[in-house]
Amino acid sequence: MGTLLIGSVGLAETLLVVGAIVVGGIGAYRVGRELAGGGAAASATAAIVYVLVPVSRNAIANGRLGPLVLFALLPFLVLLLARVGRFDPSDSYRVGDARATR
Repeated sequence: MGTLLIGSVGLAETLLVVGAIVVGGIGAYRVGRELAGGGAAASATAAIVYVLVPVSRNAIANGRLGPLVLFALLPFLVLLLARVGRFDPSDSYRVGDARATR
């Protein structure tokens, strides 16, 4: 990536850090929309809360890019696992629900 930015490795690291936080927020928004079935306001709140979690700031402070990349990809991995497992939030079991006797 430093080669694409004409040898500016510092700019490449900055773009990676900022991009990871943005991608993590977008992923959290999608998780809120698809799994929780929430509206735009609920999904935006989920994205803001996910971005404000101190995991990304701690990874930045320690100079570790691995946890930061995992922070960005984790919401998309959750979506992938939910799709593979065919998780349907409307088909959940509730205590006292007549469908729970299947």
